[in-house]
Amino acid sequence: AGSYLYYGSKSGIHRSNDDGNTWALSGTGISVSASNFGRFFYEFGGTYFCVMSSAAVNGGGLFKSSDGLSWSPAITGMAGGGETCYQMTKINNKLYIGTNFDLYESTDNGASWSSIATSGTKVYSGLAEHLGRWFVHTTFGMEYSDDGGVTWDTLTSAIKSSTYCGFEKGSNDTLYAYSAASGIFYSVDTGNTWIDIKGDLSANDIQFMQGAKFFNGALYVATILAVKSNGSGSSSTSVSENFDSGLSIYPNPFRDALFIDNRLSHNLELRLYNNQGIEVTKATSNNQKYWLDTSRLAKGIYFLKIVDETTKQPIPTQTLINY
Repeated sequence: AGSYLYYGSKSGIHRSNDDGNTWALSGTGISVSASNFGRFFYEFGGTYFCVMSSAAVNGGGLFKSSDGLSWSPAITGMAGGGETCYQMTKINNKLYIGTNFDLYESTDNGASWSSIATSGTKVYSGLAEHLGRWFVHTTFGMEYSDDGGVTWDTLTSAIKSSTYCGFEKGSNDTLYAYSAASGIFYSVDTGNTWIDIKGDLSANDIQFMQGAKFFNGALYVATILAVKSNGSGSSSTSVSENFDSGLSIYPNPFRDALFIDNRLSHNLELRLYNNQGIEVTKATSNNQKYWLDTSRLAKGIYFLKIVDETTKQPIPTQTLINY
């Protein structure tokens, strides 16, 4: 948040100004416990925000600070104090935050809040704006708004929210959605199509997933026992299914051509299938640099299956998008 790193634990709010080499307590005004700790940290317009893990009535909710050291509650305008706060975001100079009852908007940098969507049965636990469209995770599915949050419609009921979920922007207009109730997905067409990229993450990894972050071209996921990554960002479509280090296929998303850098010194059989399982292109790569003409393919999802003709071993299938 800002120029600092923060983490929350049952022992307090901790801050580092040297990239995590040393840490100091930074939580005056916040009471912490094993069930009430700092979950998310943000800095907007010179004000720091700490989203706690429990509701305001239990000492949690949302806190703000002008210096990142001393904190005070920032729930003016929120209903009661029984709401648990989740992901914050800034859109068009306004702040937004989701809770287990409402979506709130602030026009004064968090000094006060007003409801823009409310439901006694929905949890609004993730919120993002991407290419003009607004997205929110709810317990009944992902919803979207094309009119700045005035009206909302269900985008997909398959990606449902939990207390740990949210959105991350990647490269090449990629938007990631993660939910401990559903898994990890990405979209390159403003949410109309979502690709499941959980790979071989276990059920426990998904259930206890704490968050995701896109950094330096890779997606990182905090799971129950480890931090895992797809390692190659937007050129890879799975958290675990990475290609052999001797093979690169790009770009993804693609349009007129797919390029294959083959450093395996073996011939490769390439078969491209559409999302109905119909083979649309077949070729053999027998040199180091090869390309497939895809200029006549319809937009949509494709699957590239590759077999090493020398070892007869398949290379993990890659999911690709033609846009």
